[in-house]
This record gives sequence, structure tokens and C-alpha cells, in this order.
Amino acid sequence: MTLASKELTDWIKGNYDLQKKVKVALVEGPRWTYDYIPAIERTNDSKECDKKARHALSQAKSAFRRWLKYRNITETEYFDYLAQQKAEEKKQAKIEAALEKRIKKEHNYINDHLFVFNYQGERVVNCGYKSLLINHLNVGKNTGDFDACISKKNGVICDEEYDHNGYSKSCHFTMVRRSFTLNLKKGYNIYVVGGLITFVRGKLNRSGMACEWVEQGKSIADIHTVKGYLVRGEHIVASSLKAAQRISRECRNKKALNLLNVRAKKAINKKKLSDHMFTFEESLAAGNCRPGTQNFKNRYEAAIGHEANEISLSDLRK
Repeated sequence: MTLASKELTDWIKGNYDLQKKVKVALVEGPRWTYDYIPAIERTNDSKECDKKARHALSQAKSAFRRWLKYRNITETEYFDYLAQQKAEEKKQAKIEAALEKRIKKEHNYINDHLFVFNYQGERVVNCGYKSLLINHLNVGKNTGDFDACISKKNGVICDEEYDHNGYSKSCHFTMVRRSFTLNLKKGYNIYVVGGLITFVRGKLNRSGMACEWVEQGKSIADIHTVKGYLVRGEHIVASSLKAAQRISRECRNKKALNLLNVRAKKAINKKKLSDHMFTFEESLAAGNCRPGTQNFKNRYEAAIGHEANEISLSDLRK
């Protein structure tokens, strides 16, 4: 084997023509070696192989000097450039590792502050931000990435981009691929109230509290955050908490009044129906046949002992 410096090795790796002639390999230890030339026929004579490898290395060194001369740089400058490039790569790798660690930490924080409950009132533990967005928003069929981050504002952002390779070539439409990002402000928790993604500080207070929630329009990307109040499970836009509580109270009173009116109307209709006297002509008008109605009339008159031209609903039910 023929030994060489790391700088020359890097240069040969970056030169396409020399890559065809010399194959560079790293072995254990601080030194670098050049493997045999692929064009050299394999032989059991180690001296012959080593001689040809040294010749290839000599050619590589000469080409390396000519390359430095053509670029008008010295070996020291080139080595400094390689060292600087290596340092920048390490720095970039360190930045990417720190960024990945921060993103993972933010995802864990958001999932810990996400509260989704099932029909039994139990918290769904394995529900993450991706499941939250898919289950409670219209994300469409062609989705991209789902992300979550800590931000200065609460909400959901939808980014659209055209995917020209999404559909087949016979299709005349361009695919629109949508990515969603859930933003959470520190100090807030995420609840699902009435099917809406709701941001609140601390725990839910049924009597009333300030909150923010996400609303989606007819368009998938039309997603905006609304500020208001949450009173008894109802989202209300008002100027203050007292105003929201008053609106909620008025709505509940109105609903209760409407329910009482409906029940009263049903009771009145039931009483009118029970007091109404049905005649022979009304039975025919309802679709009953004449022979059957006449037979029922004859049996009813025989039961009461006199002629009858009408009958009440209570008597019909007997």
C-alpha cells in the first residue's frame, strides 16, 4: 500500500478524472492509503502491485501541483481552505443537531399541553398535534407536512404549493399540496370544545374565561384565529367576560323559552286532538274505505245502544 496525506486524498476525491484512475480508501489509524488502480490487473505479486500504485500516486501528486499552479494558490492556502471547509461542516452539523433537538423539544411540549377527551370523558393520551389537525380540520386529500411549533401567536397556518408531478400527465389540473403548522403560545393549553380547536390559559372554567379558537372557511386554506370567551362550552365573541356571560344567559333563556313553547304547543295539540269528535265523512277523507267505516260504525252503535254520528279519540282508543 502507498501512503499519502489527507489533503491530497480529498483533492483526488473531488477530481472526477483521477477518481477513474485512483481509488481512495481510509484505513484504521491517522494515515490515509490509496488502493490499487482499477485498471491494473490483479496479481499475486505484491511488489508489482505496489510499484504500480506508487506510480499512480506520483502521477496524482504531479497533477495536484499543476492544479494548484493553475488556480494560482499555494499548498498552504489550499490546506487552510480545506480546514476552514471542515470547520464549517462541523459547525453546520452542530447547528442542525441543535435545531433538531429544539424541534423535538417543542413537539413534546405541545403534545403535553394538548387535551383531547373521548366520549367517556377520559383523556386520549396518544393524540398528537397531527391527529388533532386531521380530525378537527378539513385538510383535504393531498397533504404535505404536519408540524407544530411554539410561537408568539396561537393558530393554525396552511401553506399551499403546486405539485406538478402529483397527478398523471393526462390530467390537465395541477395538484395543490397543503402543509399545516400548529402554533402554540407558551402558557396556553389546547382543548377541543364543540369540535373547535381552542386555546386557553390553564384549565377550563365553565363559568367563563377568555380563549382563542380556530375557524375554517369554505376554502381549506382559509383558517383564522378568533379571540373571544368560552362560557358553558359555547364560544362567544364579546367585548368583555360579563358581556359574554350575559349573551350566554340570554341564549340559554331563549332556548329554554323555545323548548317550553314547543312543549306547550304539543300539549295544546294533544288536548285539541283528544277533544275532537271524528265524523263518518272525516274517516272517509282520511283514506278509510266506506264498508269498513260503516262496519265499525254499526258495531260502535250496537255497543252504546243508540245511533252515533261522531266519535271521540278516547273512545277510538278503547
